[in-house]
Parts: sequence; structure tokens; C-alpha cells
Amino acid sequence: MRQKLFKALQHGGFIAISIVVTKIIALCAQGKAAQYLGPQNYGISGIFLSILPLVVLLSNMQMDPLLVRNYISEKSAHKQHKLIEHIFNLRLLLLSISAFCALLALYFIEPRYSLCLALIIPFYYSQSLKPAWLLQATHRLHIHYTAMLIQTATTVACIFIFFRPNQALGSDLICYSIGGSVAFLYSWKKAHHQPPTINISKACTSGSLALIKTAKPLLGIATCTIFFNSLQIPLVASLASTTEAGFYRTATLLSENIYTTLFTINALLLPHMIRWRNSNEINFSANYNKTIRYVTLTAFICVFAGYLLAPILYKFIYSDAYTEAIPEFRLLLIAKIMLFLAGTLTQAFIATNKESELFKILAPITAIGLLISYCATQACGTMGTASAELTYATILLIACNILWRRTRSEIDQSTFIDDASD
Repeated sequence: MRQKLFKALQHGGFIAISIVVTKIIALCAQGKAAQYLGPQNYGISGIFLSILPLVVLLSNMQMDPLLVRNYISEKSAHKQHKLIEHIFNLRLLLLSISAFCALLALYFIEPRYSLCLALIIPFYYSQSLKPAWLLQATHRLHIHYTAMLIQTATTVACIFIFFRPNQALGSDLICYSIGGSVAFLYSWKKAHHQPPTINISKACTSGSLALIKTAKPLLGIATCTIFFNSLQIPLVASLASTTEAGFYRTATLLSENIYTTLFTINALLLPHMIRWRNSNEINFSANYNKTIRYVTLTAFICVFAGYLLAPILYKFIYSDAYTEAIPEFRLLLIAKIMLFLAGTLTQAFIATNKESELFKILAPITAIGLLISYCATQACGTMGTASAELTYATILLIACNILWRRTRSEIDQSTFIDDASD
């Protein structure tokens, strides 16, 4: 088992390195876009990109971990195919409803904002319908990150080829939409040869609704975390200014890129955690404890390196014009690392079918975090927003650890009873 664990971590390290390369390329392009758009336009487009997680949430209902669990547990290839078909059509329907509501909103907002919203809709579609969960369940997650690399390369190429000083508002959103569309086609071709056919039959609808019922706790967890994160830039824009939102967006993007790179480790560990829980011959807690040591060490190394290299990263990526956002970045980096560690605990809750317990504590924590964020932003600007996110992440990590200690004892006790009965 130790050899398998090391192999999984080595695989995660290989993918993490490829992600780091992708993120570096992407950050260079984002820096160029920030320079050519200016803080105000860069902040406006950032508002619409920050809405992406909410759109994805509405379309996928945060069922990916559940789908991975169901796909691994299902032995019939026919039922696995039906699962793929049901979830694709469900997400297409929910996303189309969201897109229709967005088009209606075009008549009620300023023309410059309506243009941005129209330009970003194809990007919403490509990100919501990609088969990341299927690749994760079949241990082909490298294809997903290859698609991300293709998406980034396409976006970067468009930015470097077409961007000029004083670039028009929304130009970066066009580049994101083009890159996302190319990556969508590639990932589905590799994952399932071609996207599933559109099916609106009664059987498909009932199968999709059954999935939604079982995904309620996961949807609640995702709603809390994504809702909190997505509101930060719009909150700064409304309480401070769009220029401040542009500065804060640089800190958010840089810290978020580090977080998503690290979260790859959690994505790779989930299928293994599910198999640990399903196997009577494997001690779940013992394997989890070994894993969390390596995860925690990796997190501390990233915090230390990111904190020291912040001035260099900002000057290299965003130029001297954005260096005043370095303090916010350092706070957000610590917050994202804490969220990453809390995410590792979340994967353990999902693998052991205990996600409903997590949602009970997450909802009030998110409500408190939003209240703190509003008050802190109004009082201290972007530093208040970053401090509020750090406070939210700290409370969440502590609460998850306390809950996991109780849950782990229940798991160990149930495993002992099962072994004794055998």
C-alpha cells in the first residue's frame, strides 16, 4: 500500500509540474492583458470571470465527486455510459437556462457590461461541460490537464498576437472563449471519443433528477465556498472602485493559480480514498494519516516560497504598476493554502459518505465570512477583503479538523465491527 501511495503522489507531482508550467504561461498572458487593458477595464472583465464558478455551480450542481464515486462503484459498462449521458444532458439543460437568463439581463445593464456578458457565454459553456470527472474516475486526469494546457496556449496566443496598448474592453474575454472551446473539443474526444448525444427522454430526465437528489450535500458545500469566493471582486468593485478591483484581481488570480495547482493532489487522491473505504483489507485512517503528512509539508513549502517570491513574481508578471497589491496577495496565499488543506479533509468526507456532516458546519461559517468580508472591505478596502478571506479560511480549517476527528473515530469503530463480524 505504501508503494501505491508513493506512486499516486509521484503521479500527482508530475501533473503538478505540468500545471505549474501552464500557470506560468497563463500568468504572463494575464500580465500582458492587465497592462494593455488598464486597471479599470481589467477589473470590469474580472467581474465577469469571477461569476464563472457560480455558472459552473448552477450547471454541474457540484456532483463531480459523487459521479466519480458512482462510476468507480458501477461495474456495468452500459450503466457507466448511461451515467455519462445523463449528466451531460442535465448540465446542458441547466447551462442553457442560465444562458437564457443572462441574455435577458443584457437589456437591463450598461452596454459595456452587456458586451462583456455576451462575449463570455461560450467560455461558460466550455468550462461547464468538460468531462473532468470522467477522466478523474478512469485515472486519466493527465488528459484533463493536457486540455488545460491547450486552452491556455490558445488563449495566450490570441492575447500576444492581437493585443495592443489601450485594448478595447472585453478583448480578453474573447480569447478565453476561443481557448475554452478548443479545449472542450479535445477533452471530449480523448475521454469519450465524442460528446454524448443530446437526449431529452423521460428515462434520461428521471436518471438526472435522481443524481441531483443524492448530490444535495455536495451542492450545499460548493454553494457556500464558491458563493463566498465569487463575491470578493464584485464586493471590492462596489464598495471601493473598479480600479481597486483590478489590483485585487491580480492577487486573486496569482493565489488562485497556486491553489488550483495544489488541489490537483486532492483530485488524484479522491479515487484512492474511495477504494480505501470500499476495501475491508485497508485501514482508511492509517492511509489518510500518511497522506496528510505529505500534503501538509507541500502546503507549507508553497506558502514559504510564495511569500518570499511575491515581489519578483509581481514585477515579472504584472509590472511595477501592480506591486501595491503584494500585501493582499500574501494574505490570500496563506488563505488559499488553508483552503487547500480543508479541501483534503473534504475529499475524505466525500470518500466516506459523510459530506452531509460537513455541510452543517459550512453554511454558518460562510454566512459569518461574508459578513466579515463586507464590513472589512468597507472599513479597510482590499486589505480588509484579503484579511476577511484569511479569517474565513482559518475558521473553516479548524472546524473541518474538529469534525474529522469525530468522524474518523466513527469510521474506525465501524471498520472494527465489520472485521469482528466477519
